[in-house]
Amino acid sequence: MSRSPSLFVAAVFDKSSCAVITSLIAISICSGPGCCQFRAAAIDGQIARARELTFHGLNALHHGRSDQAQQLLSQAVKRSPKNERIRQHLATALLDQGQVDQAVEQLQLALEHAPNDPELHVEIGNLYLIKKQPQLALQHAGLALQQNRQLAAAWVLKGRSQRDQDDLSGALMSFHRAANYESEVTDTQLEIASTCRRLGQPMRALTALELFAQQYPPQQIPTEVMRLTGMVLMELNQFERATETLAAATQAADASSEVWIALSRAQLGSGDESNARLTALTAARKFPGDGTIAAWIQDIESQMVQPFQVAQPFQTARQYR
Repeated sequence: MSRSPSLFVAAVFDKSSCAVITSLIAISICSGPGCCQFRAAAIDGQIARARELTFHGLNALHHGRSDQAQQLLSQAVKRSPKNERIRQHLATALLDQGQVDQAVEQLQLALEHAPNDPELHVEIGNLYLIKKQPQLALQHAGLALQQNRQLAAAWVLKGRSQRDQDDLSGALMSFHRAANYESEVTDTQLEIASTCRRLGQPMRALTALELFAQQYPPQQIPTEVMRLTGMVLMELNQFERATETLAAATQAADASSEVWIALSRAQLGSGDESNARLTALTAARKFPGDGTIAAWIQDIESQMVQPFQVAQPFQTARQYR
């Protein structure tokens, strides 16, 4: 029995084209406004979830739970991979855990989506400084300044990059440019002071340190600032002022052995041998096993006519505790 041509075509059509027809129907349905709305709703849901994860991640980061923050922010990145801010936050969490390379990777990915963001360039540049790669840091400082010539943080990054490559004059110029664009006194003044000291310009260093200290009440000046001020004063042969400044610094809870050694040096420079001995021995008791203090004691012993007396100084050391 033979089939009619029309029945044969219908049979072939039914068998070979069923999947094609189904696909065409699906495409036509999903091309309509209903499917577009569905896709938009799904995307909005992902974004909303990413925001929620980011909120909880930043909260964990704020409370010092960087490992939890990393997990939450990693999930947020998966839901919103083009959001450079989430990657910035993730980089911060990674950096808090010492994962510098991974933090750099996240910032590089963020730059792919925001190549003209100067703050991103500054952030990744600072990580390159941590990685001891000042050339790369300097490149990112330049890219940031191309976008915003008045961004103080970019000038600071440039200055630090130049300093780490021993371009001290260039670094000093960059730090001054940064200070000009800052609305208030910041740590940039400390960078200026440190660079001036290395350039053999103690008076300019002292000016920067005093400007920085003016923003604090006398009893709240950071200990490191007082130590640096004392060192600069000694370089200017102002040993009495240095002694006064460093003696105040030793009263701070975070006073390091370097502060005590500096005080002893200032006292010795001003001719107060007795208190120089006293301070050195007090430091040795406060920081047992510190090789720098031991070496300093040997140095000043060689300069003293009389040897150190260990028993007596501890009775009068309270004035410097």
